[in-house]
Amino acid sequence: MSKIEYLQEQAARAERLAKSVMDALTAQRLQSFAAACRQEIKTQAENERPQETACHPFATENAEDGDAGLHQELPVANKKVAELI
Repeated sequence: MSKIEYLQEQAARAERLAKSVMDALTAQRLQSFAAACRQEIKTQAENERPQETACHPFATENAEDGDAGLHQELPVANKKVAELI
């Protein structure tokens, strides 16, 4: 089971419990926990996406001119660095 699947299961479980408990404070804490799980799911999903690439805008357009191998997209770890390129 992946971490995202685990978090989805925990969020769903917390939401079901929140609906069935009579104590308002416990229900609120369970809802908060479910929201935190869902936020972590978003964070994990963003981290699993491929990194943004930096490439000169004309590099892929002129790929037929024989030097397509010279214009490859390189991963950029920092978005601020990508903005400077």
